[in-house]
Amino acid sequence: MTTGVAPRPRSKKMTTSFEKLLQMTETLRHAGIEHQLDQHRDDCISILATIPGERWEIDILASGEIEFERFRSDGDLHTESTLLTAIRHAAA
Repeated sequence: MTTGVAPRPRSKKMTTSFEKLLQMTETLRHAGIEHQLDQHRDDCISILATIPGERWEIDILASGEIEFERFRSDGDLHTESTLLTAIRHAAA
């Protein structure tokens, strides 16, 4: 949902990792990009964002660094059988 309001500018002082997290979620919200927070590692909070054909993992580390991974769809749709095979493979 786009609010029509640009993310507020941050001061030039050192930004904390929490402030970076808030800034990033505000930027995604302003852009209308669906996202949710999760935690997969002890040293960061992850933002999982979805746009058509892509999934993004944005990790805000305790140090304030940001790591970003992008996963793009090849556009192929697969069957339930292929899904079950993939689940079995991942569980092995």
